[in-house]
Amino acid sequence: MKKTFASLLIICFLLTPVLVYANQTPTGISFSEMEQRIDELISEYLGITTPGVAVAVVSNGEIVFSRGYGYADIVRQIPVSPENTVFELGSTSKTFVWVAVMQLVEQGLIDLDADIHLYLPEDFARQLDFEYTFTMRNLMNHTAGFAENLFSLFYNAEVERDGIGLRDALLLTQPQQIRTPGTASAYSNFGTALAAYVVGYVSGMGYAAFEAVNIFNPLGMSNTLNEPQINTVFLEAKARGYIPVPGGGNFQEGWWASIPIYPAGAVNSTVHDMAQFIKALTPSSNEQNLLFENHETLAQMFTPSSVNHGLSPGTYHGFMRHNGILPSFGHGGNTITFSTNFVVVPEERFGFVVLTNAANESSIIPGLSRLLLGDGVHPVVESEGSMPPASSVTGRYMMSRRIEGNFTELLNYIAFPIANVYDVDSNTIVADFGQFGRAVYQQVFPFTFRMISIEQHGFITLISDGFHFSLDGNGRPYQMHIGNGFDFSRLPPGRGMFALTVYGVLAVVNVLFFLITPFVLLIKFLRNRNNSAGLLINAFVLSGTLLVLNNLVCVARFAMQNFRSATEMAPHIWINYVLVLLAALLFCFNARHIVKLDMRLENKVIFALASVSLAVFAFILNNWNFLSIL
Repeated sequence: MKKTFASLLIICFLLTPVLVYANQTPTGISFSEMEQRIDELISEYLGITTPGVAVAVVSNGEIVFSRGYGYADIVRQIPVSPENTVFELGSTSKTFVWVAVMQLVEQGLIDLDADIHLYLPEDFARQLDFEYTFTMRNLMNHTAGFAENLFSLFYNAEVERDGIGLRDALLLTQPQQIRTPGTASAYSNFGTALAAYVVGYVSGMGYAAFEAVNIFNPLGMSNTLNEPQINTVFLEAKARGYIPVPGGGNFQEGWWASIPIYPAGAVNSTVHDMAQFIKALTPSSNEQNLLFENHETLAQMFTPSSVNHGLSPGTYHGFMRHNGILPSFGHGGNTITFSTNFVVVPEERFGFVVLTNAANESSIIPGLSRLLLGDGVHPVVESEGSMPPASSVTGRYMMSRRIEGNFTELLNYIAFPIANVYDVDSNTIVADFGQFGRAVYQQVFPFTFRMISIEQHGFITLISDGFHFSLDGNGRPYQMHIGNGFDFSRLPPGRGMFALTVYGVLAVVNVLFFLITPFVLLIKFLRNRNNSAGLLINAFVLSGTLLVLNNLVCVARFAMQNFRSATEMAPHIWINYVLVLLAALLFCFNARHIVKLDMRLENKVIFALASVSLAVFAFILNNWNFLSIL
């Protein structure tokens, strides 16, 4: 009896460290304390950055924390329920695409390194007509070379539905292919949706059906649906989406999103259902794997999927590597009125999901990542060997994920992060991403830097603990390899801060000229109605005024609703062509009068000013793609 008791004591003693460790977060916070810390964090921002939040934490196959906060519907005072309240997942939906791809890889139906044309119908491939061919691995790493395209990305699901299939949606939203595949990791909604189309085509089921049959149903995710399915009962439990009003504390009700390329971001789910997904991604070694036949396939998902990961990181088979004390993988997401994040730590069978019903929530979501996972800061280390001076990588860099070919290119410099990299000593730099974060990095290998401290938390500091600089043919760094779809490259010529300021000043001056001058000319015309030269001048200036007004309306419409379709905005581009042509014809008529010397001096001055102003404005329009067919 004593021997048995002693044996039990030894077993308990040996198991105690495991049990203690199993009952805490990767950051070392006990689960009992974790509840209090999560409550404190959310109470600090609830009602300020979002009206509602749902959080679930999973450890060792069990939900150890699940709670709803605030309101799913402010007007009706409906509280958030972790089991029942449905949220839009946004780009967190992409994780299901990559699981589906790996399921077909496991079955031998997809080779990650085969030409993508092998998995597309011939007629569809001809319609897409890619500039460069690429592979499924490129799509996983966001390295297929696609630019970003905001047109037709979202529709108001409560007013209209796109009503088209995934194939037609891909043709509708196809962006330009602006770089050689494999050269930069540039996040692509289109690329993910194309990968999902391949899943549907290869499986013969269509993507939505494959996702439901092979992921949602086996995991018991009964409160999870993807576009384009319509289920009114399901939508009754869906939270209203909101846009925070500047100043904090107030919210404007927004609209639910319908997404034509739905696999990239249209899954709707509850935090409880997403916890089931975490369980399936973190099974024990002797537990049945509900997503894959072999545990090795699941393990492969959380390894680098890029060929040269050290120098050119991509993703972890579609999952993003998150900064933290332990290797962590997941994905965040945003729609018009929802923000989400989802992370798993396979090494500890740990994970969490946070869903909010507010646009661009940027306090609770990153706060929970830091609380539960850590911040990925490395200790200062001695660099090995001689290093190039840190000053050699300084400069301004923009995201490789960028818009090109239409007027929304302006958003590259307004809404997307620009990195200002500057040195603080011969081996240390600061990368300042503005509102997206700022951190200090130390060079540990030539042109490879690791984060050693964070000066301002933000999105970039969550997804990257360092980067590697690539050199051009002249030995000059031109690209920051971060991976996760967020590489940066040097600002192109004519797009630096000075150039942007000059463009801005010139645009304002020319807009004011064409808005004010017509009133001056109207007074002149009323005084002397028989001046035919004056009429021609008036018409010439009026063409410039109409050109200005057309583009002001174009920009205002897009600013009020960023995700319009290309067909909505195309008339503005065609009107630009007509007005530029009209202005050119009127310029020729007015120039003819000058040659004949029958134009008054004051008209000549106005004509000269209007000609210069219109030429400058047309140059700006052309340079910023306001004359490019969408």
